[in-house]
Amino acid sequence: MPIDFERIPPRADVPMAPRPSALLWLALLCLALCIGATITVLSWTGGSPVASAWFWLCAVGYPVLGWSFLLAASLAYGHTALHSALARNWVSEQAEQACHTAASRPLAIFGYGWRFSSDKEENSLQSLLGGKVESKLRPSGAFPGKDVHARWIDVPGEPFYPGNELGEHTRHLAVCDWLIASLLNDLAEPLADIPWDMSLHVHLCLQSRLKPERVVKHVRRELYKRHPLLKTRVEYDQTLSIFATDAWLDLQDEKVLHLVIAMQLREAISTLLDAGVAEVGTALLLGEPTSLKGTNVQALRLHRPARGEKNEVGNVLGLASRWGEADTKNLDSMWIQGLPADDFGEIRRAASLQEGTPWRQIEASVGDCAGAGQWLASALAAANADSTANPQLVLCAQDNELIALVCRKET
Repeated sequence: MPIDFERIPPRADVPMAPRPSALLWLALLCLALCIGATITVLSWTGGSPVASAWFWLCAVGYPVLGWSFLLAASLAYGHTALHSALARNWVSEQAEQACHTAASRPLAIFGYGWRFSSDKEENSLQSLLGGKVESKLRPSGAFPGKDVHARWIDVPGEPFYPGNELGEHTRHLAVCDWLIASLLNDLAEPLADIPWDMSLHVHLCLQSRLKPERVVKHVRRELYKRHPLLKTRVEYDQTLSIFATDAWLDLQDEKVLHLVIAMQLREAISTLLDAGVAEVGTALLLGEPTSLKGTNVQALRLHRPARGEKNEVGNVLGLASRWGEADTKNLDSMWIQGLPADDFGEIRRAASLQEGTPWRQIEASVGDCAGAGQWLASALAAANADSTANPQLVLCAQDNELIALVCRKET
């Protein structure tokens, strides 16, 4: 069931505790006594004694009783309004806390993988953390006499030379098949642990020259080859945001696992690539923590993402950290995708982040991975959390929107 923060009762303004003014109420007492005495004297019959208790009760007693009633009613109303507002705010706080508690329930990360290079060492997390992975100049695949500031994948044993659109299509076929095989090999163990009564929902996010139907069939065929008894459903999504995990968390379906395969291919041998672009393939296997029992990485968690406008970065990071049970001052790393480096200072100030927290910008290391960049950042954060047991925060920008989530390892 979706978590609806809009159903939280609104908070009420808490009034000040009643503090009656001594001068005001003394003046009211004098006024009440004057009115009471005047009415009593004017209405008193001539033959009745003025020294009687009844006369003084009418002249003094009743005005004092009326004044006391007004004072008590004023104090009672003030305290009632105060405690009513406090009670309403307590109910609102309890409802909000219940929503945040429900929102803190994470997905389990059962497997992850990525390929931005066919070189095993360059593709490793250690190389990226050590600064060895960077977007740099290399000879163009389309125009060997020119250098381009870009990255593309060279399939082992299948060299490609400058060509036209047909040659690019052939290269995309080879790269796509190699990426799918490599990523599924990375997930071989958790995929093998999926029981027969569960299903695998594959979300294929692909940007290339290839027809999606062909790639969908290839993914289905590769999964059947490796796990013939596995019930799979493969769907194509041209662009799939990491915010999709919010809907998967709302489903709370222990019988369905979600496998995201995101690939971004470039026209490396037919055109001169734009500066900073990159090819990449990445995969994440997600599901309810109780879905699989035998995987080695079942302690890895991907928490509910928070979303907001760019000018709400403090609130977005605050919610993501709260749901991820991670203090923004004690984060191990920030994985940034889609944000220019010029915005880092403003984000750090708005979110009160520590100066020493490392910022891992995907564009500065791997390159611009477009739609696959969000999933690459999440996979890298999961791998780093797996190796360090420290919380990782992923922050991605999509148009004028920010999406943040926490990856962490339960200990």
